[in-house]
Amino acid sequence: MITIGICDDEAIFREQIRNICLQYFEGKNIPFQCLEFASAEEVLAYRGESLTLLFLDVEMAGITGIELKEEIERTDRVWRIVFVTSHEEVIGQAFGLKTMGFARKPVDAKVAEKWISIAVEEQEANKVFRFTTEKGDLYIRENEILYLESEGNYSYVHTQKEKIFVCESLKKCEEIVANRDCIRIHKSYLVNMQEIKDVSVTQVTMKNGTSIPIGRTYRDEVKTKYHSYLKAVALRRV
Repeated sequence: MITIGICDDEAIFREQIRNICLQYFEGKNIPFQCLEFASAEEVLAYRGESLTLLFLDVEMAGITGIELKEEIERTDRVWRIVFVTSHEEVIGQAFGLKTMGFARKPVDAKVAEKWISIAVEEQEANKVFRFTTEKGDLYIRENEILYLESEGNYSYVHTQKEKIFVCESLKKCEEIVANRDCIRIHKSYLVNMQEIKDVSVTQVTMKNGTSIPIGRTYRDEVKTKYHSYLKAVALRRV
């Protein structure tokens, strides 16, 4: 299910973007829904299905769009954000880990449809992995994984919500996630590049604040692969 959120304190702009979404999905065999939020507070109170894309007004009464971005970057509540604004001078503050781009009010249909298309494409490419646990098979989507940690001949899968013991070795886990966005950064750690906030010479900082060491022998490879990943993501969104 593709879920598009529209957060703006002016109903006329919510209606405009909703109509663009309805037009985009018309005739496409894609299950979707549009949800409207009149404030950032309503987004924070939302407990339904994760939003594939949130069209987010920058300037709102109460919690601003910029402040809301800071909150939702620490959760899996929203997959991607497109900021909607009449104030281009604040765009610099809107860049973030989940920010795809920007649209000027009133929103041009072609611009909005471009961002919807990219978000849908990225979510549909969100692969499901199968691991084995003591209770049976575990199916987990790539974007749910923060990192994987070795535990002897077994491993732990760390997500935003929990730490899951799996029966595969880290080497086997590496084979399971091969050719995706997870990379080995240490003999004991695999990380999901989608969830990286920052990379230094000696460690990776994840979006949830966790710091993970980079093994000395992995440093050059991590730097090269992460820069290639960022470039590939940027090109997909041009």
